[in-house]
Amino acid sequence: MIEVIGLRLKNIRSFEESVIPIGPGLTVLMGRNNTGKSTVLRAAFLMARSPVPHDINDGYMRTGSTECDIAIQLRVPREEFHAALGFEISRVDSVRIGKTSLTELDEYRDWQAEPKVEVGRRWYFDPEPRNMIALRLLSNDASQHVEILAKGAATTSLSGDVQAEAIWFAEVLNEAGWPKSKTVGEAVFAYWEHQRVERLNSWIKQPDRRVTSAEETKLIEGLTFLKMKHEAEFARLSQALQDAFPEFRGFDFDDVKGKEFDYRPAFVTRDDQSSLLARESVGNGAWSYLSILTSARIAKATGARVLFLDEPHVYLHPGLERKLIGALTNPNNWDGEPLQIVAATHSPVFVDHAVRHGTLNILDWQTATHTSTSIQSVRYDENNAATLTRFFCAPSDLLYAEHVVFVEGPSDALALQILARARCKLTALPRFVPLRETDSIANNIHEYFSVIVQAVNPGISALLFLDGDKKADLERKWDKLPTDRDPRKLPGVQWANDTGNDLESVFCEPEFLRAYFVDKGCIATLTGIEKELESVGYPANHKSQKGCEAIRRLHSSLLIEDESARKIDYLEGLVRFYVRVTDEGFAAKVRAKIKPIEDALTALARGRS
Repeated sequence: MIEVIGLRLKNIRSFEESVIPIGPGLTVLMGRNNTGKSTVLRAAFLMARSPVPHDINDGYMRTGSTECDIAIQLRVPREEFHAALGFEISRVDSVRIGKTSLTELDEYRDWQAEPKVEVGRRWYFDPEPRNMIALRLLSNDASQHVEILAKGAATTSLSGDVQAEAIWFAEVLNEAGWPKSKTVGEAVFAYWEHQRVERLNSWIKQPDRRVTSAEETKLIEGLTFLKMKHEAEFARLSQALQDAFPEFRGFDFDDVKGKEFDYRPAFVTRDDQSSLLARESVGNGAWSYLSILTSARIAKATGARVLFLDEPHVYLHPGLERKLIGALTNPNNWDGEPLQIVAATHSPVFVDHAVRHGTLNILDWQTATHTSTSIQSVRYDENNAATLTRFFCAPSDLLYAEHVVFVEGPSDALALQILARARCKLTALPRFVPLRETDSIANNIHEYFSVIVQAVNPGISALLFLDGDKKADLERKWDKLPTDRDPRKLPGVQWANDTGNDLESVFCEPEFLRAYFVDKGCIATLTGIEKELESVGYPANHKSQKGCEAIRRLHSSLLIEDESARKIDYLEGLVRFYVRVTDEGFAAKVRAKIKPIEDALTALARGRS
């Protein structure tokens, strides 16, 4: 089965030259308004339809450019290569870099087992408007290519001159007859959005009654088409309606009274009552859900591989969004070959699913003048889970935050959140994000910051709050990293725990702890507490010397508590007590230790980190 793996845009609006990865399941385009999400969805049809040059020049070509490219990148099974591209895969052996056959190079070794190609169209406007078909043979990791134009000319991104049989390539790539197969023509793509934009109708033309909007006439046409031509797809759509809305049994067609041969789709309720299909019958959310799934079923029935959805979450309850994603991506609903779904959306439900199971492309402005779009891709891989899935919290909790505080575990996250609310007078509370494992912090922290700090919002502020006794070890590791992977060198990042070994250590003051335990109703002896704290080190040389261990032992001995009690409970109690008595004299030493942390949190929310 042919799979679309990406779209390449060059000099298309704000895209100087970008490859937008497309995954096998759900791909989400997320980004601030006007960064180019809808442009990505619509650009594919410019390539497929070969619009007249002024359509490109007037509305889509980057200002100041004299040429632009739109191309689709494909993974083509060996057995489908000839049918899709019009020539035998063995022909690639005739392509040489210098004196070496292309498939003998490391970048293309075993390439024929799983070929990756790019089919594109290039427009020129100097001196006269014209366009030309281009074929690229992509390397195994798609980072290198050999390009052959319809005129037979060949270029490569590899070092060395490329040689190819220009005559037969020119015959295959002649503009009048290629691509000959609809596999890589306009039938690859289907498109849906809530309201059709009139100007787009001239070039997003889709065959076979594909639903392209949520308009009532489009939905009626689509359901009728499925009922008449694809009964199995119609039955699956009825089942999807029933799964999402138990009050319905599915669809049927009613004879409209007084109109001969006029049958229209209708909703059938559990008690076998029916009503003609109308948005008012079910409301906007159910209507959008039904419209999108109808579009998907028609796209599948008519041979499309990719369905583009523009803002599919509008009107949908989050629970219904989850049902929609499941219906679109579950292979069992699609005979084992689901559509590839590309959605431009701000929905946290879509974003979280894409990070955990698909591909997330974050679009943002690369320049302050908003003239160039950058793309950061977070792609899920079963063998190497996406970076953001390593957090305890949902990915969207990070990607929509203005300020982020990374902490070592959930206990620190809760404690600092309480502190920030009570002591720092923050108008917008930061997201406190626990990291999963200390080892992953040392090895992968640059990945977290790369995605969150650099891609989501270049002006974001972030704090890194880890145990102080780990600082020296982590910094030794970071010293060995390249500058662009060192979290200390990323903009907006601040280390916020220079003293102590863990957050509990700031509370390891005998007078403060005596007052804390007395407040809890026990008779605490200052001498006993001092003796327990004698071994606490800053930083600790051994686990038993850490403040958290001392606090645990004191709870056990003074309050007769089980030592297996959660650390988060201890720390929450300490912070809540400190917040309540911070002006008391016995809290003075704790206040001195915790003030740098409070200052860092306050500065974070004010954008001064």
